[in-house]
Amino acid sequence: MIPRTKHGMSAFALISALQKYIRRGEELEAMRCAIEMMHSSKAFHSMVTKRLQVIAHEDCDNLSRPDVVPFVKAAMDQANAWYDPNPEKLGKSRMCVANSIMLMCRAPKARTADHLNAATGWADILEDYKPVLPDWVHDQHTTEGKRKGRGLDYFREHSTRLVPAPTTKDPYEDRAYELWAKKEARSKKSKSEPTGLFEDAE
Repeated sequence: MIPRTKHGMSAFALISALQKYIRRGEELEAMRCAIEMMHSSKAFHSMVTKRLQVIAHEDCDNLSRPDVVPFVKAAMDQANAWYDPNPEKLGKSRMCVANSIMLMCRAPKARTADHLNAATGWADILEDYKPVLPDWVHDQHTTEGKRKGRGLDYFREHSTRLVPAPTTKDPYEDRAYELWAKKEARSKKSKSEPTGLFEDAE
C-alpha cells in the first residue's frame, strides 16, 4: 500500500493534478501539489522530481523551447541533492521545483512527442509493425546499396537530400565531395594492390 501524504491525500492523485495544472499553465496550484508531496516524505519528493522531468518531455513544445528539458533535468538533480527531511530546510530544493514548474507552465505546450511515441511504440507491441524501407535508403553504406553498385554520386543525389532544402548554398559541399571521391579512389586502389603476404620470398 502506498501511504498517504501528510494531509491524508493520495500521492497518485496529487501527481496527476500536478501534471494537469502544468498543462493548463496554473503554476501556483501545481506548486501546491508539489509541496504537499515534498513535505511528506523523501519518497514522495522523488516522485515529484521524476514526474517533472517526464512532464518536460510529455507536455512542453521542445521543438520551440529545447532549453526546457535540460533545465528541468539539472534543476531536479539539484533538488534531489539538496533534499532535507525537515521541511523548514527544504528551501533550496523547493526553489528548484518552483523554477521548473514556472518554466513549464509558461512554455508553449505540445503533446506531439507523446503521441508519436504511442503511435509507433504500441504499433510494434500490439500490431507487430515492421518498418518498410524505400529503395533510396540503400546507398554505398548498406549491403544492398553495395550490391547495386551505388557510390558517391547516388549518395549525393539521393541519400543526403534535406527536407526542407537549405535556402543558401553550402560553401563546403563541393570540396567535401571532391575529397570523398579521392578517398574512394584511394580505397579502391589499395584493395586492388597485392599485399605481398602470400608471395614467395626471394
